[in-house]
Amino acid sequence: NFWDKAQHALAFGGLTLLGLLAWPQRPDRWRLLVGLVIYGGGIEWAQHLTGWRHGDWVDWAADSAGVALVAALALARRG
Repeated sequence: NFWDKAQHALAFGGLTLLGLLAWPQRPDRWRLLVGLVIYGGGIEWAQHLTGWRHGDWVDWAADSAGVALVAALALARRG
C-alpha cells in the first residue's frame, strides 16, 4: 500500500528533520542518520518477533528513504 510506505517515509523524515534542527552544528550528524536507519530496522525486527505483526523490509526501506531524503535536502541547503 503506497500510503503506508509514505507514512513511514514521512515519519522518519520528520524525525530526521527534528534531529538535524536540534543539533545543527554537530560535525558527526551522520550518527543521527545511521541511528534512525537502525531504529527503523529494529522496529521491523521487533514486529517480526511478536507473532501477530510482521516486519517488512519494504517498510524499513521507506523509513530509510525518509531519512535519506531529508538528509539530502539539508545537505543541499547547507551547500
